[in-house]
Amino acid sequence: MELKIYNPTMDNALKHIDWNFEELKKEVTEKANVYKSLVYTDENIKEAKADRATLNKFSKALNDGKKDVKNAIFLCMEISATRNLSNICSRSTSPTP
Repeated sequence: MELKIYNPTMDNALKHIDWNFEELKKEVTEKANVYKSLVYTDENIKEAKADRATLNKFSKALNDGKKDVKNAIFLCMEISATRNLSNICSRSTSPTP
């Protein structure tokens, strides 16, 4: 028994994902420097909450983008097919009642 992957091959496999890393790194670094110097008080608690919401939104967008790419890759692999094969193997090695 041998798993053979016909597509993609090593020649046409996904090797690199292009995204705007440098642009985001610059913007995040600039914002982080601004946030480092801020001091929040009771008077500007609304701004503090708004800033926190902005950071949370950005963090969620990064994680969602990562998940979207991961899901697209795994969708191509048709994981359910491999699970079915694994189930067949495990059933054959399980003791029968």
